[in-house]
Amino acid sequence: MLREGWDVPAVSVILLLRKFSSRVYGQQVVGRGLRLNVRQEDTQEFCAVVDHEKLNHQWLWDIVGARIRKEVDQGNLFGDDDLPPRRKPQLLESPENLIDIPEPEEEEEADFSDIEGLTVVEGDYPNWEKILQSFQYAEVVEISRVEIESVRGKRLTKDGFTEIVEPPAEVPTANRNEDSDLHELVESLKHNVRDVAAALLAEDGIGSHELGYFYNVLMDHVREKLLDGKSAGLATVDSLKHAIRHRHNIAHNFREKPGLVASMIKYMKRDPNASQ
Repeated sequence: MLREGWDVPAVSVILLLRKFSSRVYGQQVVGRGLRLNVRQEDTQEFCAVVDHEKLNHQWLWDIVGARIRKEVDQGNLFGDDDLPPRRKPQLLESPENLIDIPEPEEEEEADFSDIEGLTVVEGDYPNWEKILQSFQYAEVVEISRVEIESVRGKRLTKDGFTEIVEPPAEVPTANRNEDSDLHELVESLKHNVRDVAAALLAEDGIGSHELGYFYNVLMDHVREKLLDGKSAGLATVDSLKHAIRHRHNIAHNFREKPGLVASMIKYMKRDPNASQ
């Protein structure tokens, strides 16, 4: 419910029962517990989030600056040392500097005449798989390395003497483990595809309960179009980088077909071999 926009300020304890697959959702869920219950200057509040080390959420606690208490059991209680510092009262220091803003003399009316009659036609695509097959992704050119062959210098003298000097020494790149790079790219691709899936569903007003299915469909689409038919774990480093660079184009293709996302949910096709 915390992920669906259900907002109750009295939430002060959150129990995490599964791993966040998206950084956006992780911050959103915890953020709903950080709303103030009592807006008094002398009131101190805290939100307790019960987590487990195996879920690997340290990145989230680093973002929100959480205080972590380990080896917690049922007998543990929160004490005064767990409370945050008291909020500083907001006082007006120089009231003489206040400026009165006059009310507008006449109310301004927005002019929407230029968009009158504008309609967005949403299509209905029972055979949405054919639409996905038609999407094309051109090669993305990316400057990944620049080499300096020589440096031309000009002395600031009257004769305008020009000299050619040797290029600067090449900075050696650190030797990284290829398997580690591959794993990071796979995880990055999955995170990007999940974020694209969540954004497209939200734009169509579809709840995140369909995120797992829609994510699997997008991963199958990425595998077929951008990973040479291979799963993310078996794809090459170059293919993974190519797919990650196309994440915005993937979202663009779906937005160019209003009604496509809704049709994919409406005419859902469960594939037992869908990407996990």
